[in-house]
Amino acid sequence: VMRRCAAMLACVGLAAAPRGAAANGRFPSANLFIAGPGPRSDVMVLRATIGVVVSRDRGASWTWICEESMNNAGMVDPMLAVARDAEVVSTLADMGLSRSRARYCDWTTPATTAAARFNDITVDATGAAMVASISTYGRADGLAYSRDGGQTWTVGATRPGFFAETVDVAPSNPSRVYFTGYLTGSVPILLRSDDGGATLREVTRDFPMDGGALIAAV
Repeated sequence: VMRRCAAMLACVGLAAAPRGAAANGRFPSANLFIAGPGPRSDVMVLRATIGVVVSRDRGASWTWICEESMNNAGMVDPMLAVARDAEVVSTLADMGLSRSRARYCDWTTPATTAAARFNDITVDATGAAMVASISTYGRADGLAYSRDGGQTWTVGATRPGFFAETVDVAPSNPSRVYFTGYLTGSVPILLRSDDGGATLREVTRDFPMDGGALIAAV
């Protein structure tokens, strides 16, 4: 499971953070690995409890990004995606969505993302089409999508009485999106979009009631 793979070979060098870095109290460990965009996967991103480590040369060299530069210095880890032009897009429930490129020191928030909290994010094989699961502050949770690598976002399909969780795009079809969450009463549900997130239809809610429905991979 590439997007949520916790134990990667690149984890071995993370135990020693640079001197002077502020600690958040957690033991240094890695818990998410992503690569992209496109088939070459030049950009590799490793999320850790001490920040994010990025390679732009397919793993030959790595750069550490401290939590503070990403507006994150707490106990909650951001979800990440690599967009086209080597941009890294970060989502954090309380801080919204932000994006950066080049040395990944300057992070900006697209103006079109202010109306929602971003829970999870995914990207198609080219890095151009991105989809995120969003919470809309007590209204209806659903999907938001971007067609320009995360620069601008549009709120797509939403569903009242629904609490959004994970989302993934089918590698062979950027218009096919799978989406999970909970209905009122903690009922896990799987939904699908065939138009990139603009509309949704239910696939199944046949899951154990004592567990969640989290997408591992498509």
